[in-house]
Amino acid sequence: MVVPPVYIAGVGISHLKGRHSASNIEELAISAATKALLDAGVSYSDVKHGIACFLGDDLKVSKRVFQSFGKTGAPITKVEGYSGMFIARQFIKSGTSDCILVVGFDQEEPHRKQWFGKGGRVAAVAAVLVNHTFLTSHAYLKDAAVVIRGAKVASPVHSQSPLTAEETLSTKLAIEGALEQAVLAPDDIQILELRHGSNMSAQQALGALNVTEDGHASPISNPFVGSTGLAGMCELVWQLRGWTRDRSVPNAKNCLQYTLGPDGTAYVTIIGRSDGKPAPKWEHVEHLRDGRERLGYNPAFESRGITSEDWHAVRADEAFVPQETGKRLSLSAKGGDRAALARL
Repeated sequence: MVVPPVYIAGVGISHLKGRHSASNIEELAISAATKALLDAGVSYSDVKHGIACFLGDDLKVSKRVFQSFGKTGAPITKVEGYSGMFIARQFIKSGTSDCILVVGFDQEEPHRKQWFGKGGRVAAVAAVLVNHTFLTSHAYLKDAAVVIRGAKVASPVHSQSPLTAEETLSTKLAIEGALEQAVLAPDDIQILELRHGSNMSAQQALGALNVTEDGHASPISNPFVGSTGLAGMCELVWQLRGWTRDRSVPNAKNCLQYTLGPDGTAYVTIIGRSDGKPAPKWEHVEHLRDGRERLGYNPAFESRGITSEDWHAVRADEAFVPQETGKRLSLSAKGGDRAALARL
């Protein structure tokens, strides 16, 4: 059976500085969602389903985050954070939606090195997932979109051997399943991204499949420990687009992201460029007109707040947006009309 392809069209991440409260956590999630929509060059009118991920009791994406872009009738599903991307892919594969916005939170270990700037320990992260028909009908997405080649979730597997941890077996099952979906061998993986805090048994399972530094993949350190895996996914997408400059992994075509949940559930996602080619060199993409132009900067190297122009560019059609929404957000203006850039 042919599995319909699912693509990541846009990603966004916003860091929180200082302590978090209910109000600034909501603003942070709106910021990340705005960036993902800008990166994809779509508006909330295109979104047919929202996935709201939660991390613990105090880091939750509320429906107000999605409704701040308009009340369009799109359903909003709340899920445990680790499964957000997987469930969004399942919805698209089922044919019920052609464009989904996923929003969640990741939490950073205080001693871990950050990718850029002086971002906070909590980050809101978002991604726009689309199907093949949506991709082909929006020609400007083709060069920047990455395809999810395989994704597998495996809950703990009972081990009859005291020398083999349950996490090792679930990790092995998830990696084998994702590789089978992707029709790839372990040595076809060029970049390996691990959730920080993966234990030794997981490392051993990865080593058994030769998807390690001793094999062919280059490990990327992920300073985030929480929910969605989207923070690490942002870096992988930027790698495949060629936006990461001096930290780029040469000739990267396929990336494997591995996350081990606190209950021992393993989550594995394999992504690659939609054109099947290796990631381009920086000099070949430096001046391309893409999501960097819509954002106004390269998100692989810096993070900025959003403005009222950014929000206006990605909100739903005016008829679906309550008049008080823009005032409630209290966004600053940067000057100039960026709405046109959202449709490049």
